[in-house]
Amino acid sequence: MTIIEPHIHMLSRTTDEYQAMYRAGIRACVEPSFWLGTNRRYAGSFFDYFRLILEFETVRAARFGIDHFCAIAMNPKEADDRGLADEVIDGLDEYLDHPRCVAMGEVGLNLNTPNEEYAMIRQLRMAEERKMPVILHAPAIENKVYPLGTRFRTGPESLATLMFSRQESAQLASGTEVCVEAPDKQSDSRVLRLIAGTVKTSLRENLPEGSFSICTPNAVSKNVEGRGEYTLFTDAVTETLQIATITGAARIEGPQYHIPALRAANTVNIQTSVDRSFSRLTSVSGDFVIILNKGEEEPVNYGMSPKAVVKIWRENAPVGGRPVIAALVVSPTGIAKHRFAYAEGRSGVATGELVQPGAEEDEDLPVLLSKDSEKEKKEEEAEKNEASTEQ
Repeated sequence: MTIIEPHIHMLSRTTDEYQAMYRAGIRACVEPSFWLGTNRRYAGSFFDYFRLILEFETVRAARFGIDHFCAIAMNPKEADDRGLADEVIDGLDEYLDHPRCVAMGEVGLNLNTPNEEYAMIRQLRMAEERKMPVILHAPAIENKVYPLGTRFRTGPESLATLMFSRQESAQLASGTEVCVEAPDKQSDSRVLRLIAGTVKTSLRENLPEGSFSICTPNAVSKNVEGRGEYTLFTDAVTETLQIATITGAARIEGPQYHIPALRAANTVNIQTSVDRSFSRLTSVSGDFVIILNKGEEEPVNYGMSPKAVVKIWRENAPVGGRPVIAALVVSPTGIAKHRFAYAEGRSGVATGELVQPGAEEDEDLPVLLSKDSEKEKKEEEAEKNEASTEQ
């Protein structure tokens, strides 16, 4: 088996370690440029160092059967001196164009200062122009590990992978923006806020409850596990979120509804108007259950199958401003299965019906009736029956 070591600082190691690497099956390595133990004061010192790892170290590694490559950058630990950082970054082109340079790195943050962020952004733009991979430096400060709270963006025709552990990761497709956070009371858990684009998760199955969530303006995917794909895009009037679970499962929660378990091979499309007044949920593949609030203790529980649709309308009452919700559930064949309306927080202000099995053949959809109007209709029918009996 041939092994490539993607991140190792060999300049500070002995030739014995090259021999040990070769015996272990390593045949190539990448050495990112970084801090030498003390801050350098001159740009020339950086350039000498870049030349050393690109050329001298490559020759030394080759003597022991190792193909040596490099990643070049102004490291974050020395980037807080903006004047020095500018001078070094201005001179990087020569070294980034070297045939032994395969990536930019390490770049990132050390103490999370504005100067460090400035140097990181300058170099990331250079990498984007060259379409080069980037090695990010992620320090730990006060038990808070970068990149928590930081936004990541991928440019056109570029990918990025966020590693949360050896077994948990998320790949960002081109044109994607996310923010990674940790809940206040669950420091070991992760919340990925999807702002735009596509995220592909690769997580262990049977993770502890609350370990990983994906949040969007439309909905929250909780207890995410296994492999899945989450896509969010927005136009002038609609935000569209599509969730596909390839393996594992996720619990989906949104306003007035939740999906207890979106399992393997299930896909749901959730469209929400930008003013949040309307949502449309469509089952794309697989069968799953959706639970809808209806203003009473017992919610509506409906089994979704491909092409089934749930529509939810929201409006504030003109007097008092209380939210008024209306919902319609349509089967894959276009038959209304449930319809109801209610005022949030007012269990007595609700109207609706459950279409019973076999009612699909009704030609016309009946008008929604309140409890009082239903009672009145029954009384009218009773009176008609009595009159016909007397006759």
